[in-house]
Formats: sequence, structure tokens, C-alpha cells
Amino acid sequence: MDKVKESDKFQLWRVLTAILVISVFAGIAMQLAAIMSFNSESAMFHPGSAIKNAVVSIFSGGGSKGVAGFRARVTEHDGKLELDRKLISHLRGRYGKDLSSPKVQVQAIEEIQRILEPQYPENFHEKTGEAIALVFPHNTEGLMKMSDNLERYETWLQGVWDPLFSKNKKERESIIWSKRREIFGIDAEKIWVDDQKTKIINQVLSGLNKVKNSSLKDKLTFFEDTIRQEYASDSDSFIQNHQQELLNSFLTLESVQADLKKMHPQERRQSLKTVRRSLGMDEGAIAQGDALEKVRDERWEKGLIYMKERQKIVDSVQGENRDSLLDELRRKYFGNDAATVAGEEKTGYFRFKAKRVYGLN
Repeated sequence: MDKVKESDKFQLWRVLTAILVISVFAGIAMQLAAIMSFNSESAMFHPGSAIKNAVVSIFSGGGSKGVAGFRARVTEHDGKLELDRKLISHLRGRYGKDLSSPKVQVQAIEEIQRILEPQYPENFHEKTGEAIALVFPHNTEGLMKMSDNLERYETWLQGVWDPLFSKNKKERESIIWSKRREIFGIDAEKIWVDDQKTKIINQVLSGLNKVKNSSLKDKLTFFEDTIRQEYASDSDSFIQNHQQELLNSFLTLESVQADLKKMHPQERRQSLKTVRRSLGMDEGAIAQGDALEKVRDERWEKGLIYMKERQKIVDSVQGENRDSLLDELRRKYFGNDAATVAGEEKTGYFRFKAKRVYGLN
């Protein structure tokens, strides 16, 4: 009986250890993902969730916990919106004194909607009015008008992505600004100022995933044109200071990865060199990136072959002989790293089952 208990403990310990190791890998992956994405307030490229990508991406960010730890909730007896007093105080203190500014109005609405969307994913637009009345009872009319204009603008933008993509830079700019002025009047110039520029770029990145039948070159040109349009004489400096963030944001687009996946390795590396060059990297960095990509191609090619051979052994061999054959196979493909790969596989992690992101891993 004692031996059975000891065996059970040992098996439990193995399971817990595996779970712990997998959790560590998952945590690392999450941290890397967070680094690769921008926070909208700090690095300005984190994908937005409030106001559902309103054009020029006046908004972004926001998770299920709301903003600054606040969450919306409903009362049990009538289903009406109820906001925490601390949240109301927070919003009034942050925006109340400057609500005559169209830009501040937009920021206040954006934060309110980031709070509401996790609780009301299907109708947070409708709940916005209730929240505005609770937080800013003396400014309800003006804020509701701004909120309606933002929703109208969002709806328009979502319907014109494909036509906009087919226009040249000047035509796109003219169309977009014409619609902004039509909806927002003179407030448009005050809303779309410096701190909104990168949010426009964020929205363009989202839009590039929706446009069909466009080449990688077209996507890159559209992306670069947008940056230069928004930053004008400061565009070179902006690109230089945000090279890696811009590169990560562009390369992680599903549509871009689909284009790269279709290419032969040499063509793909040439395309990646073009992307890096367009996003401000010098020739030395481009050469290093190209050399690294070649190594990655070879590693993934070898890894995928290894996985196929490994599966054959797993399917056809049992017991100690299987372990011996797998050890031999790992040494064949990974040399000095064979022990590391074996340790990963014991925890259930298989590096070549992960998704490849061309240009980044």
C-alpha cells in the first residue's frame, strides 16, 4: 500500500511539475506578446477595443477589468447602469474641467466606452448615454452629440476600407478629411492632433488585414504613406525611433504573414529586407536580419522534418526502445541542444508546433 501511495505521489509531482513549467513558458509568451504590442498611452500601437476601431483610431486599449481597475455593473432591480462612486470621481476629476475641448470630450467618451464594453459587448454604445448622464450631468447634451458623431464616423470608415485602399495618398487624405469635417465640423481639426497620429496608424494596420487581393508591397506602401502623411517633416525621426515596434506591428498582421508564407525562402528574405529598409533600418541591421532569417529558415526546415520522423517513431515503437530512438533522433537534428529539446518535450512543449512568424522567429 505504501508503495502505491509513493507511486501516486510521484506521478502527482510529475504532473504538477509539468504544469508549472508549461505555465512559465506561457507567461514568457504572454510577456513577449505584450512587449511586441504597444500600449496606446505609452507606445501608442496597442490595438483598441473601445469605439470599435473608430477611424482614425481615436481610441484604443482596454481589457476586461475596465480602466484603472473600474468596472461597470447593473443594479439587480431594474437593470439600469450603475457606476462606482470612485469611478465617477475619477472621470470627473480627469476630464470635468476641460470638457469645452472637443479633444477632451473624445478622450472622456473613449475611456467610458473602454469601461463599458467588457460588461456590455453588444450594446455598449447604447449604455454610453446612461454613463455620460451619470458622470457629467451638466454636459450630457454636448457629449452625447460627440458620441453619436464618433459612432457615425466609425460606421462610415468600416464601409470604405476597400475603396480607400485603391486611392493614392492625396485622394485618401482628401476623402478622410472631407468626412471628418462633414461630421465634426470645425472640431475635426482640434480632435485629430498630434497624439492621434499613431492611433491612425494603428487603425490602418487593422484595415490592412481586411483588404483583399493586395500584395505585400501594396500593404507596405500604404503603411509607410500613412506614417509619412501623419508625421510629415517628422516622419523620418518617428520611424527611426520606433523601428522595431513598427516592424513588429506590420509583420504580425495575418495578411502579411499569409503573403510571406506563400513565398520561396529567398524571395521571402528579399521581401523582408524591403520591409526593414522601408521602416528605417540601416544596411548593417538589414544584413544582420537577413542572416538571422536564413538561420531561422534552416532551423524550421530541420525542425519540421524532425517532427515528422519523431511521429513515425512514436506511432510504431514502444517502451525503452522508443526513448532510445528519440534520443538518437534529437542528437541527429539538434546536437548539443538535444537535451534541452528532450526536457521541453517532457513538459509537453514542442517548439516546432508553435506558430512561425516570418521575420520574427
